[in-house]
Amino acid sequence: MVPPGRECRDRKRRVRRRVGAVRARTAVERAACPACGTLSARVHSRYVRRLADWAVGGRPVLIELQVRRFRCGERTCEQATFAAQVDGLTFRHGRRSTGLQAVLERVAVMLAGRAGARLSQTLTAAVSRSTLLRLIRRLPEPETTTPRVSSGWTISPCARDTTTARS
Repeated sequence: MVPPGRECRDRKRRVRRRVGAVRARTAVERAACPACGTLSARVHSRYVRRLADWAVGGRPVLIELQVRRFRCGERTCEQATFAAQVDGLTFRHGRRSTGLQAVLERVAVMLAGRAGARLSQTLTAAVSRSTLLRLIRRLPEPETTTPRVSSGWTISPCARDTTTARS
């Protein structure tokens, strides 16, 4: 272990931040195809996926997750192979854990831009202001409701309910 305040150098002599690495692999034997929903147990290949996660002790954490790719058993399915997702940890094309992604989305909505980027550095999950703005653009539009207007109500200084004839 390297004491705090000292730098770590790799073989190419570039300075890197000390990162805690967690190595894991999925134990799922079957997965559902995201396109057609067919369960498949035919393994196509495996690969290592690197996910940024919450900081522990002020150090960023990198999860090195070995994931299986499956073959879809449905011949008519457009998606020949697909990767198994881990509920609560991964999402399609994501390079962050779902927990870290949710925190960064909240930071983006509350602060956005430069202020959000500064806060993300404090949280040891440094991202750029442009990344935060992209996160905002990817969020679904909030549901809006159309206000209902009752035909029996009028807007006046003396509001009067015309259906019951009370003032």
